[in-house]
Amino acid sequence: MLVNSTDQDKRGGNPLDRGVRSAFKALDDASFPAPAALVVMGTGLGLLAERLEDVVDVELATIDGVPAPWSRAQLVAGRFGDLHLWLLEDLSLGDTQGGSDWQRAFPCWLAARAGARVLVLATAGASLAERIAPGALAVVTDHIDLGGTGTLRGLGASELGPLFPDQTRLHVESLRHEAVALGSEVGIDVHPAVAACVPGPHLETPAEARYWRVAGADVSVQGLGHLLAGAVHAGLGAVVFCAVSGRSGHAADLRRILEHAEKQAPALEDLILRMAGPIAEVAASLADEAELA
Repeated sequence: MLVNSTDQDKRGGNPLDRGVRSAFKALDDASFPAPAALVVMGTGLGLLAERLEDVVDVELATIDGVPAPWSRAQLVAGRFGDLHLWLLEDLSLGDTQGGSDWQRAFPCWLAARAGARVLVLATAGASLAERIAPGALAVVTDHIDLGGTGTLRGLGASELGPLFPDQTRLHVESLRHEAVALGSEVGIDVHPAVAACVPGPHLETPAEARYWRVAGADVSVQGLGHLLAGAVHAGLGAVVFCAVSGRSGHAADLRRILEHAEKQAPALEDLILRMAGPIAEVAASLADEAELA
């Protein structure tokens, strides 16, 4: 298998591996706490950081090796119950500087190097299924990458993951069931859904929405494919939540879309924290599996 020469430097490995080594060393030298889970919030951090204990934070712009899409973000480490986590707002979609696709998934590899075994991802999207109305929450059961992303392109020689990672176990089934059950306990409808991962940043056409629906998708989400590719390559299990803020392919009212997303944020944050115990258990189990592998 040929390795893309632009992404491979015989003297020091590819840029991803070098970046992760540099960033991990900087965090480790600063005694930054290790995580069991990486929580990436595409819907904004809200009040999550304020509900954590033992909080430490760092501006990623000050950390060597962190690529441009994440240089504006603040990395927060903290604990909720038994779950030690890293919390990060997803600002990567706003980056317009180009660069390799793997850069948008960089936190997955960095967190895995630091000890994380689970990715918790919250994002916003649009419904493709009549059963899922705007204002609902969806938990992703599987995904279809329709973005043509090349997140893992050029990483054949990377030491951070396998050349062809197994995606059949990426979305952790037990965490999906926990999300639906815990949501029901507090009156939150959480719908299992297949996600169409689309590139954006524009809204879809009606024909695209029909195509995605025929392909088997229940919700469409922009920018999700990069992070999921990084997660599976890094060996992370994932649980992905989607705040459904509109209907895909329908006339877009951006004001109402933003209103839906804002109203859903507190419920989504609460659900994630209610799942802290199960997430910690899954992370410990995956860590044990990794040691035996």
